[in-house]
Amino acid sequence: MAYLACVILGIIGYIVAHCLLKPILALRTTREAIAKALALYGKVDAVCAPGDARIPKARGKYHELASTLIAYANAIPHYAVWSSLNIIPRLRTLRKPA
Repeated sequence: MAYLACVILGIIGYIVAHCLLKPILALRTTREAIAKALALYGKVDAVCAPGDARIPKARGKYHELASTLIAYANAIPHYAVWSSLNIIPRLRTLRKPA
């Protein structure tokens, strides 16, 4: 009986880790990548240097990371519950334009 309980708890733990924690960790990893891109392209200014070759690369990277962030946020089940517990940011702050 004890072995059956251990197996059932192990299966439940795997399901929780795979379905809930993995998407949350992916979301946090994407936020880390966004912070890294902001530091990397922080000095790129489209207004002061319109001919800079880094501007299209920075825009492309920002668009890619933004779409990845929204995709990972949509993959998290019961997002409103997790955001109300302040484990992840609220969805409206992720979608808010800069």
